[in-house]
Amino acid sequence: KQRELTLDKILKQGAVKNRQKQIGQEVEVLLEEKRGQRYFGRTNQNQQILLECPINQDFTLGKRYRGKVTGARNFSLAGKLL
Repeated sequence: KQRELTLDKILKQGAVKNRQKQIGQEVEVLLEEKRGQRYFGRTNQNQQILLECPINQDFTLGKRYRGKVTGARNFSLAGKLL
């Protein structure tokens, strides 16, 4: 069990390091879901991204938009719609 936990920790650290390399990059995002003023989508590399959107601006689900990566999490990216 300890070996499994150690391996899981190493994999999560590696995943975050790889995602951190994308911070500051502009990406194309397919919007899938909206919750409040946030959208969930996927990049062209099929990575999940949680996006903040400009106030008073609506975006259409199922369409592609430009976004900028602003953060990295264990299993997803954070960003903002441009």
